[in-house]
Amino acid sequence: ALATGNAFAETEVFLCEIIYEYKLDVVYSLIGDINTTVYSTSEIAREEFSDLDASFRGTVFVARTLQNPLELLNINPSSLRLLPSQDKLNQALLSRAVEAVYEETIAQVGLNVNTAGIGLIFRVPGMGKVQGNLLMQKRLAHNSFTSRDQIRTIINPNSFQKTASYLRIQNGSNPLDSTAIHPDHYDIVYRLLTEINVTMEELVSSEERERVVGVLQEVDIEKMSSRLQ
Repeated sequence: ALATGNAFAETEVFLCEIIYEYKLDVVYSLIGDINTTVYSTSEIAREEFSDLDASFRGTVFVARTLQNPLELLNINPSSLRLLPSQDKLNQALLSRAVEAVYEETIAQVGLNVNTAGIGLIFRVPGMGKVQGNLLMQKRLAHNSFTSRDQIRTIINPNSFQKTASYLRIQNGSNPLDSTAIHPDHYDIVYRLLTEINVTMEELVSSEERERVVGVLQEVDIEKMSSRLQ
């Protein structure tokens, strides 16, 4: 990941020369000009990477932004320069409004709990700093989570109930953990699959997708809903 900031052109030329000279089988991606300095000197960055220099914290931020553009939400709203006359606005109200949009965005698209930075974890609706810190400590200790059931044992029941559907686990032990379906409703999915004679493997298989979609389109929603209640 290469950020298009200071000395970007020279860095890209140097990178291309290295790739060409050593015939490396690698690709790189350009990340739009992001204010890494604001992030690297922020409280949230110093808290998560207390053992790293500010320049290295900025490098981590660029890499994470490539993995997940939502990491840009870690930039302080007052540093985004959303409007030419932004300084004339009530900064407290602006900050609250932007934070609300941040939370709504995370709620809509979900968050990869194994790669998200602590700033995003804190912003998951219903999480908060106390439970978010517990989650991050466990992730750092065990590298990654393989199921939502593991998260259930870490944060308190109320927080899990509110946040589970927003926390996504890719390539975990249960394919449903990568969806917006809440674990409390998994049993309904299992019963639906039994009713339409589709296995979990077929549900997540790209090769079977067209057939599974066709089967689902033929389902009478009202009748099926009554049978699954």
